[in-house]
Amino acid sequence: MTEAIAKEAMDLPQEEHSYDQSVRGIWFEFEGDFRTVGGLPGAGSAYDQARSVYCDAGNPDTASFEQYHLAVSAFTKIVFRETDTAADELNTVLRPGHKLTDWIDFKERYLSDALSELYSQENWNYKF
Repeated sequence: MTEAIAKEAMDLPQEEHSYDQSVRGIWFEFEGDFRTVGGLPGAGSAYDQARSVYCDAGNPDTASFEQYHLAVSAFTKIVFRETDTAADELNTVLRPGHKLTDWIDFKERYLSDALSELYSQENWNYKF
């Protein structure tokens, strides 16, 4: 379903502003996250599509996360903060000067391990 939504979003006319274009990449990023969380194949392809859209939009800075980026990234940030996986790298990739593609690279590299660590704790009590 998210793949169909993402493909529909990609067929929308290109906007003039890089913000509008970068928002389109969120659909693919979100798909990659869901595939990673679910242990499904295709996460890498979804992340690659998000990278492509972000690059076409000028590869905005992670420090300029907008509402949509914040919503999509909230879950993964919580996972990383509740585990010891890549804590220093998380703080680094979210600092000014790092790009949305850096954020995707980070998640692709560490999210699966962070989820495994979280699952092994068997008592995640985070309240949303």
